[in-house]
Amino acid sequence: MVERPAVRLAVSRAWGGYLHPERLVGAYNRLRNWADKAGIEAHGGKISGASRDDPDLTPLSRCRYDFLIELPDGLVPPTHFSIAERRAGLWAIAPVAGGLDVVDRAWSMLFKSWLPASGLDLRDEPAEEVYLKLPEDIGWTEFDLLCCVPVAHPQN
Repeated sequence: MVERPAVRLAVSRAWGGYLHPERLVGAYNRLRNWADKAGIEAHGGKISGASRDDPDLTPLSRCRYDFLIELPDGLVPPTHFSIAERRAGLWAIAPVAGGLDVVDRAWSMLFKSWLPASGLDLRDEPAEEVYLKLPEDIGWTEFDLLCCVPVAHPQN
């Protein structure tokens, strides 16, 4: 469990990336290329990803996936990116290293087993995959990331 601070984020969105992985790679590369030109540090967990839709419920062609990078104060990204804010709050964090099957099992365990047994409530924010090692450093088939779930103590 970790308290994460509020931060402004630049967002690069991919639609239908589960069917067309090149769309995910394209959205990521657009964000990374701009971040490099803007002098924004991308390593060390500064980039994360967030699925906006549950692929078990939403047609894969309509699923959205956002790549996010923390913005320094005062920096405004180009208009083809949106700006979001990650609110400060409590996050459950699970480190995961391995292929997509390992990442999928971690998410399943967090949402189907751990969260219901934890006594905590899910906050109205997207869960995030925080990239400890960037995909271009280790490839797009293996991952080293943190699965982060926004949680809160239940209201009485």
